[in-house]
Amino acid sequence: MTLTPLVYWAQRHEDIYLRVELTDAQNIDVQVHDKVLQFRAQGHGAKGQNEYEFSLEFLFPVKPEVSHKSTQRQVNLVVRKEKRGWWERLVVQERKPVFLAPDFDRWLEESDAEMEIRGKACF
Repeated sequence: MTLTPLVYWAQRHEDIYLRVELTDAQNIDVQVHDKVLQFRAQGHGAKGQNEYEFSLEFLFPVKPEVSHKSTQRQVNLVVRKEKRGWWERLVVQERKPVFLAPDFDRWLEESDAEMEIRGKACF
């Protein structure tokens, strides 16, 4: 039986950051087709050592290449937005999936993200 891991998200004007709570993840498979991201991996999640997977249909189009980095504690994904901008929510459906939550460690409001961009431009 395949289970769903906990997934945390945050955004910037050009990127979406996803943090998948999966310890010692192996056989990581991440694919994006149109606006849908599919994730599958084996690892230790909330329900122990199992195979975990999830799918997200983004609100707007994203680029097909996704970068991911696995640490001992989690899998970090970076998805590039097709068009630069701020999204009102991550996914098409108005009710977010139960496994998805804001990543408050990375969370910025739109105005804060604009200030971050301006700060980088000054250097």
